[in-house]
Order: sequence, then structure tokens, then C-alpha cells
Amino acid sequence: MDTGIEQDRKAALNRGDMESLTEEVLGLNYRGMRTLWTLVIFPRRVFKAFMTRDLVPYTPPLRIWLTLMSLGVLLSVLWGGYGGMLHEQFIPAGSPLNAFDYVPPEDSPELPGCARLDNAIGSFPATIQKLTGKCFLNYAESYGNWAAVLHAPLIGAISLINIFILGWMTRDAHWRSLWNIVFGFQVVASFVGVTIGTILMSQGVSPMITPLIVPLSTLYVFLRGGYGIFASTWVGLVVKSLLFAFCWMIILMLGSMLMTTLAMVGPLIVIFIQYG
Repeated sequence: MDTGIEQDRKAALNRGDMESLTEEVLGLNYRGMRTLWTLVIFPRRVFKAFMTRDLVPYTPPLRIWLTLMSLGVLLSVLWGGYGGMLHEQFIPAGSPLNAFDYVPPEDSPELPGCARLDNAIGSFPATIQKLTGKCFLNYAESYGNWAAVLHAPLIGAISLINIFILGWMTRDAHWRSLWNIVFGFQVVASFVGVTIGTILMSQGVSPMITPLIVPLSTLYVFLRGGYGIFASTWVGLVVKSLLFAFCWMIILMLGSMLMTTLAMVGPLIVIFIQYG
């Protein structure tokens, strides 16, 4: 009788070259790609399987979501990553630099070799440079590193609050089923963000539109996949979908605020510890 390891080995040998390459590059095999496709187009099929705790046909959505989050972080590099976006939020692109031999006036936040603060938006960059004695760009880069590390675990953890909301809507569902369904929603939202969101930002659309991707994706998935699972009537489905999308948006905002706060405070704490 084959052991689990032997079965995995046989399955690996039977995979085609393209499937193997996809799994090596993206971390997704054919079953994962099929799960992603079905979640986007026919989410009700996947949710019904999760409700019966049948995970055999589909890849756990948490695994797919982590892959998509990694791709999102890589794509954010096109806009300078989290740090680059923070820097341009306060200091416009193309701001001139102070000369390296520049001697700032007493009590001035300006620093040699740093971007000039004449056109800075708000007093935040000046405050940071006074506190740290370094360019605001250095702080922005540290913020970007913290945000990249914190994003997935914080957003993933806080989104699990939705388990209680879905539990209230379904009553009889097992927590593990709701866990997979919540990350099923996350998968679709992340997929839309990685594809459509990236296209919109590449066309110069304001990054402020990206927070709308999650509630709109959630609304779509709930309406497509919730009938007979979360609601037994179409009216109930629409009402619950609007409520769930609103709750998810609030939860996401709280998670983003927490991530931003930690990513902003973290570099300052490290600097104060290092330089006393």
C-alpha cells in the first residue's frame, strides 16, 4: 500500500512541465490555479465544498492568498514599494536635493544631501528629520520594510473577525469551514487587486481607489456564492451582502491603520534604541 510520500512522489512525476514550472515560480499547482479560477467565477461551488469540509477538490485558500500577497508586494516595487509611496505622499517627485556640503540654518529641519522641504506636504517630513537626524527618505525606506513584513500577517489575522459575522449568518457552519470561506473572499479580492488594481495604478489612477477593491470584490463574491449558504432568499442575500461588504471594509480599515501605525512607529523605536 502506497504511503502518502509515495503518492506525492507519483503525482509529482505525472505533472507536466508547465504545471511544474507554475508551481515552482508561483507556488501554485494545477489544483491551486483551478481553485483560484473557480473562486473568481463560481465561488458557490467552492463554498459548498468548504461547508461540508470537503477540501479534496480544492487547494486551501490561505495558501493561494499568501502567494497573491507575495505577488502584490513584488508588483508594488513598480511604484517604489510602500516606502516610495509614503515618500511621494509627503515630498513630490523631482524635489531638488540639498548639496552634501550644505550647512542648514540653526534649528532648521533641512539636512545635507536630503530632499529640500520647500515643497513638502505638511510638517511630517520636517518632524521626522528633526527626530532622527536623517533624511526622510531613509525613514520612508524603513517604513516600507516594516509595512511589507506586517501587511500579510496583520491583514490576514484581523480579517478572521469575519468568521464571527459569517457564523451569525449561517449558524450551523463549522469554524474551519468559515475560515476557508473567509480566505476565499480574500483570494478574490487579492486577485482583483493584483490584476485590475495594478492596471489602474499603471494608468495613473489614484491609489486611493484601491481600498474600494476589497468591498466591491466581497460584494461580488457574496452575491455569486452566498445563495443557499448565507441566505435563503434573494432579498436576504442582497441585504447580507451589503452588510458583510461594509463590515469587511471597516475591518480592513482598522487593519490598515494598525499596520501603518506599527510601520511608522517601529523605525523610530529602533533608531531611539540604537542611538539612545
